[in-house]
Amino acid sequence: HRRDIRAVARPYLQKLYEHFNETINLALLVRQEVVVVDSIETTQMLRQGGAVGSVNPWHASSLSKSILAWLDRDEASRLLQRCSFDRYTPRTLTSAAKVLAELPEIVELGYSVDNEE
Repeated sequence: HRRDIRAVARPYLQKLYEHFNETINLALLVRQEVVVVDSIETTQMLRQGGAVGSVNPWHASSLSKSILAWLDRDEASRLLQRCSFDRYTPRTLTSAAKVLAELPEIVELGYSVDNEE
């Protein structure tokens, strides 16, 4: 039988939320896009939620960069070819080369952060 990934992941999301008191999102690679499938939003005043069902841009999302970091470089490059690199803030990464350059550090750290992108 098939298990719902949200049900499997939820206890881990809850533990992360309790530890960090930050918004915790679960996202999946669906048809070459990063889609939020579950979220626990922080109660802190400053927050950025990930609405379930929302699609994250490859170049301007810690979720997306986390997924890219664990793909092989050719696959990450291929996915970035589809990216329009829209600028959302002055810190938005605006090229595949800039995104790819961040990926080794994400792998080394084991997580990605949103740098006001």
